[in-house]
Amino acid sequence: MIFGTSGAVFSVLTWSWLVTLDPVAKAESGFRFNAWLVVGVLLLALASGLMVAYNVIGSHVDADGWLHEPFAYIPLAWLSGLVGAVLVAVGVWRGRRQENLKTPTVR
Repeated sequence: MIFGTSGAVFSVLTWSWLVTLDPVAKAESGFRFNAWLVVGVLLLALASGLMVAYNVIGSHVDADGWLHEPFAYIPLAWLSGLVGAVLVAVGVWRGRRQENLKTPTVR
């Protein structure tokens, strides 16, 4: 065996990704990728990471009286957090809307 066990696992994982990218396989499995939700969660994680980094780095005043702090992390964290929250809300709304369009209403 040339690739060993890790090569077999890699080929199985690669094949499973190719199957999920196939439109016919997606339609049969009911899988729907929600990019709004994924990008929103990533932006929320970025906002959390920026706030943690700001607190870990901290701030200090040097001997000359200059304040040294990563001030840019604060507005970047707020901006990415707000945009991420909006994208998560849009992703959840679009996902529920798609589910409601699939299910027939009973009258």
